[in-house]
Amino acid sequence: MPHVVDEWGRSVGIVERSDADAAPPEACLHGIVRVVAPVHEATPLAIVIERMVHDRARALPVVDEDGRPVGLVTDLDALRWVAERSSGALPARDG
Repeated sequence: MPHVVDEWGRSVGIVERSDADAAPPEACLHGIVRVVAPVHEATPLAIVIERMVHDRARALPVVDEDGRPVGLVTDLDALRWVAERSSGALPARDG
């Protein structure tokens, strides 16, 4: 999932694969970028997940103190984190 930055290197949004795939070849990036507010790298993951659910975002850019991107948290990252925290809570599935 590409992360879009402005001319100063600050996060401005993301482009989801489904939007990029559906866009015509002449489409401008501005037309398919989804503006999402980034989260600071020190934000607890539980809060990041709440934001993702509230904003219906499949991913959120992660930024440092200067607002520069340092990563991206995706819905798959969140799902893995929740699964790890609840390990043993669900019975194992047979074959």
